[in-house]
Amino acid sequence: MMESKEHPATAPQTQPAGEAPTGSAPEPAPQPAPGPTKVRRVGTFSLGIMLVAVGTILLASIFLPNLDLVGILKFAPVILVALGIEVLLYAARPDVKIKYDGVSILLAVLLMLACGASGVFSWFVQSYNPESISSHRAAARELEERAEQVLDTVPNARAAIRDYSIYQDSYVEFGQVLDTGDISLYVTMNFGAQATAEEFTRDCKAIVDACRAGGLEVDSYQFDVWQGSLDQYEGELWELSLDRWCAGADEATLRNRVVTTYYYDGNSFDTAEGALNFKQERRAQQLYNLYINTFDSDPDIDFEEKYGDSPTEEQRNDFMSRRLTQYGVSTAETAQSRTEITGEE
Repeated sequence: MMESKEHPATAPQTQPAGEAPTGSAPEPAPQPAPGPTKVRRVGTFSLGIMLVAVGTILLASIFLPNLDLVGILKFAPVILVALGIEVLLYAARPDVKIKYDGVSILLAVLLMLACGASGVFSWFVQSYNPESISSHRAAARELEERAEQVLDTVPNARAAIRDYSIYQDSYVEFGQVLDTGDISLYVTMNFGAQATAEEFTRDCKAIVDACRAGGLEVDSYQFDVWQGSLDQYEGELWELSLDRWCAGADEATLRNRVVTTYYYDGNSFDTAEGALNFKQERRAQQLYNLYINTFDSDPDIDFEEKYGDSPTEEQRNDFMSRRLTQYGVSTAETAQSRTEITGEE
């Protein structure tokens, strides 16, 4: 009979203290505690820059009366750039928490607007004080006197010219009038002083030549004809605009630059053809009304009854004119209408 052998129990092996058990994951290393987050108020720095800049500019204006405050105000957007840089610098730092200083930003904007308004007001007061206005008016009167002396040398000027004005673009800066702008001369001719566009061009050139000979350096000329009551006017009126570069051109060249406006019975037209067409239509309507009032019948029906066909516009006008003449209605209006509509004498 066999005897069973008992195996002695294996005693559990113990690990040294501080070591992880065999087969288990290592414990993570402890992380350092996060430091305190800094809070930065965006806007305070920009407000400080603006206060320094505004104070410096105002202080400089005391010692420099001619300081161009309006020109300096053009750089006001620099404050917005400074505010943007301040935001970007703080946003790039993870340990900084941004807090917008609304009061500082509002004060910066209000201060910028106030400085702008004060700069414009200061410029206005310095530019439009009584002394500068008086100087500007004196310069304008002197220019008008020179123009009058020059125009007096133009033959038959007072009969041809109804009115004129001369103006120089100038600006007033810090109480001083700087007459460096262009001189413009506006001349209005008397109605009926010229019968043709050629005569109008001739008189305009005479004025331009007188200005150049008299040393009056005009940069732009504007000539036109006085338009009084044009309700019953039938004819032409002209305009001419010149600059310094073409003022020395000959008369034929200036004639090509003349703009002609055609008038008939209170209506204006850009072309002679447009005026003629309107005139013929108006005369044809007058002839038609005269025919209706005389015969109390329609000319188209009368023409068709006589010739058996519908008339063209030219045939109708000729039919009305001839029948009115045969009937004894041979007024000047009928004769004029017949001539203008049909072209027959």
